[in-house]
Amino acid sequence: MKRITILKRDINFTNLNGFSSSLQHSLRIRDKDIDNVMYDQELTSNNKIFYKNEINDLDTSDENQKILNEIFEKISTSSSENTKTEEEKKNANNLKSYKNKLKNFYSVADDDVKDFVISTMQNFKKFDENNYREFLIANSISLKSVKNQTALMKKFCDASATYEASSKKNNIYNANQVKEVILVIPKKNGIDVSEKTNSFLLKTAIDFYKENHPNNEILIAFSHSDETTNHCHLFLNLRNSKTNKFDFVEQETELAEKNQTMALRNKPKFEDFKTEKRKDSVAKKLLLNETQKWRGETLQRLFYQHFNKSAKEQAMNFEAVFNVKDSSNEDAYKFMNEQSKLPKEKRQLNMLHLQTETIQKKIEVSKAVLSEESEKTTNAIGTRNKNQIVIERQKDVYSRKNKELSELKLEVERYNKEKEKKRTEIKRFEEDLKKLKQEETTHKESIKSFTQEYCAKIFDEMRVLYLQVLGLKPFFDRALKNSRLGKIFLKNDALDEDEFIARVKDIVKDKSVTALEFYCSIDRHYDKKDKDLEARTKNLLREEVKHRAANNKNSKNEWTENLDRSAPSSKVENEDSHKLKNT
Repeated sequence: MKRITILKRDINFTNLNGFSSSLQHSLRIRDKDIDNVMYDQELTSNNKIFYKNEINDLDTSDENQKILNEIFEKISTSSSENTKTEEEKKNANNLKSYKNKLKNFYSVADDDVKDFVISTMQNFKKFDENNYREFLIANSISLKSVKNQTALMKKFCDASATYEASSKKNNIYNANQVKEVILVIPKKNGIDVSEKTNSFLLKTAIDFYKENHPNNEILIAFSHSDETTNHCHLFLNLRNSKTNKFDFVEQETELAEKNQTMALRNKPKFEDFKTEKRKDSVAKKLLLNETQKWRGETLQRLFYQHFNKSAKEQAMNFEAVFNVKDSSNEDAYKFMNEQSKLPKEKRQLNMLHLQTETIQKKIEVSKAVLSEESEKTTNAIGTRNKNQIVIERQKDVYSRKNKELSELKLEVERYNKEKEKKRTEIKRFEEDLKKLKQEETTHKESIKSFTQEYCAKIFDEMRVLYLQVLGLKPFFDRALKNSRLGKIFLKNDALDEDEFIARVKDIVKDKSVTALEFYCSIDRHYDKKDKDLEARTKNLLREEVKHRAANNKNSKNEWTENLDRSAPSSKVENEDSHKLKNT
C-alpha cells in the first residue's frame, strides 16, 4: 500500500467574474492564448465532467459554452433576487436612525408613555396615527413634540415594513457565492496521471459534499487528465437550498462538532482566551481565529478518512497520510503557497513549464549521448586499427579451434554411441534383476507352501507312528497276557525282546527322521503305566536316527531332497514336478 500526500484547496468567489474565469478554464473554453499550452490536448478526451448529477466525457467547446451560460445565469439570477438594492440598504440605515430617536424620546418620558411607544414599535403593522397622537396629547406632551413624534413613529413603521420584506433577501454585501474545491495528488508522490486516478478523485469529492452538505448544490465538477498532476475541480453553490441562507461556515462548524472525536484537541472556548488584562474584543478575535483553525483541522481529518475509505473500496492501492509541517519542508510549503497564488501560466509546475523542462532534459541527454557516442566511435576506430594483427591471429586460432571442434564432435559421437551401448546393457541388467526379484518372490512363496505341506506330512507321520506303537501295547504287556481274557484272546502272541525290536523297526523304516526326532522330543505320549513301553520305543527310535545319520540321512537332508529349489511353483513348466515332489 503506497502512502501519499494530498492537497485540498478551497477558493471562495464573491466576484462572479472570477468564478466565470475559473469555470471557463475547467471547461477548456477560456479565450487566452496561453491556455492551449497549459495542458496536453492529446489527453483532453480523458477529461470528465459532472453536471446535472451525471458523469460524462468533457465534450466539445460549443456544448461547454452552453453549460457555462446555464450555470452563470443560475448564479446571477439567484444573486440578484436575493441581494438587497441600494434603496433597501438606505432604508435599513434610516430605520436605525428612527429607532435611536424614538429611544431618546421614551427614555426620558413617563413609564406609561415609554411602554406605549415600545409596544407601538413592536406592533408596527397595527400603527394608528390618530390613536398615537391622542395618547401623547392625553399624557401632556407638547403639541409640537406630538406632531414630530407622530411623524417619526410613522416613518419608523413604514421603514420597518420595508425592512421586513427585504430581510428575506439573505445576500449580504460581499457574501461568498460559490466555492471551488480543488483536490490534488502532488506530483512528488510519483502517481502517474491517469483517467482512472482522476475519476477516483472526482467521485470522492462529489460523494463527500453530497454526504455532508446535501442542501448545497454541486453546480458542476471536473477531472482533468491532461495536466501535470492528478486533480479535480468541484464548484459548490454556497446558498443553502433549504434555508436560503449563506450558512456554509455554520454547517462546517456543526459538522466539525459532530465529529469532535476525530479532532486533535477540544473546541476552543471564550474562557481559554479571557484574562484580567485582556479586553473582551481581543479575546473574541483570538477565539474566532482558533475556532477557524480547529474547524479546519477536524474537517481535514474527516476528509482524509473519507478519502482513504473510498480508495480502499475502489482498490486504488494508496492511502493519504498527513504531511506535518516542520523545518525540513518549510521551504516546500512556502513555495507551494506562493505558486498557488499565481496564474497557471506563470506557475513553475504547469504543463508548459513541464514540457519545456522535459525538452531541455532531452536536449541535454542527447548532447551527452552524442558526445559519448562520438568519443566511443573515435576510440573504436583506433582500437580496430591497433588490433588488426590480433584479428589475423584470431583467424588462425579460429581455424585451429574449428579443427579441434570437429575432432571433438567425432569424439563426442563415439562417446554417445558407447554411452547408448552401456545404457542398453544397464537396461538389460535391470530387466534381469527385475526378473530375478520376481523369481525370488515366487520361490519364497513356493518355500512357504512347501513348508506348510511338509509340516502336515510330518504331523501325519507322527500320528501314524503314535497309533502303530500304541498297537504294540497288548503284545508288550505280559500282565495282560497272563490275565483270563489274555489267555483266551492273546494266547501265545506276546512278543519277546527281539520280536518287539523287529516290530518297532518295521514300523519306523518308512518314517522320516524328522518324525522320529519329533516323537522322541515329546514326553508321556501314553498313560503313566505305559512309560516303559514309551521309553523302550524312544530308545529304538534314537538308535534308528543315529543309524541314518551315520549314512548321511538326517532331517536336513530330507528337507533338501523334498525341496526342488530350481523349480518355483510360479513356473508353469515346473508345476507338475513340484507337486509330485511334495506328494
